[in-house]
Amino acid sequence: MPHTVTGAGLLSLVRDFEGRPKAETIAAAGYYRPNGRILYCAFYEALLAAKAAVSGQTVGQWQASLPAAPGEFRCYVADLAAYDSGRLIGEWIDLDGLSADEIRDAVAGVISRSPFPGAEEYAIHDWDGLPSSFGEWPDWEEVSAYVAAMAELGDSDREAFSAYVANIGATVSPDTLEEFREAYRGCYSSGEHYAQELAEEITETRDLFGQWPTSCIDWQAAWRQLEIGGDNWCEHGQYGCHVFRSV
Repeated sequence: MPHTVTGAGLLSLVRDFEGRPKAETIAAAGYYRPNGRILYCAFYEALLAAKAAVSGQTVGQWQASLPAAPGEFRCYVADLAAYDSGRLIGEWIDLDGLSADEIRDAVAGVISRSPFPGAEEYAIHDWDGLPSSFGEWPDWEEVSAYVAAMAELGDSDREAFSAYVANIGATVSPDTLEEFREAYRGCYSSGEHYAQELAEEITETRDLFGQWPTSCIDWQAAWRQLEIGGDNWCEHGQYGCHVFRSV
């Protein structure tokens, strides 16, 4: 997330942007992700903290009265009875640490609070921290397995795991994380870099790298052959080139 405006500066910015679209104000204050998604919750929490300071309360006192921050992995459950009547009613559900059955119970709870008698159906209209490929009516076993796997990984590996799941197009299960770890070769600056590293591993040319004849090898072509041959594939992301072994 970029540098964010807080405190008196945030209050001043909000006044300057009065009458302009709220998303524009929040973006100007720096509350957005690298992919452009606006961080509404973070912005309003900072705004409330700034107002608390002006009113003479400590930030800690003010924040103690606020609801808990949303989890990393969430989905927005829309009430279709309301949607069919031209109204957008729903709730965000935090998925962190939930089993499939617990997610189903949470979804059922959203529908039970519908203002429309007899409401039964729902659809997932947004995902936070999960790929949209899970769709409007996901398999909750898969969702739970995906969130559990992501909870065990660091940022770079999370990006790689997301790419792996999207590429294999298979059902996500508790075994998927182990399968990912077996297939994942690491994050490199490029496919050519991986080809050179692989050559070093499987040959006795370690001490010759950067010298003749290895300095004459076209590593881009070497990587292209690995890729075309189906032995490896890669996905470029924020952290670099994630390389996988085809299984």
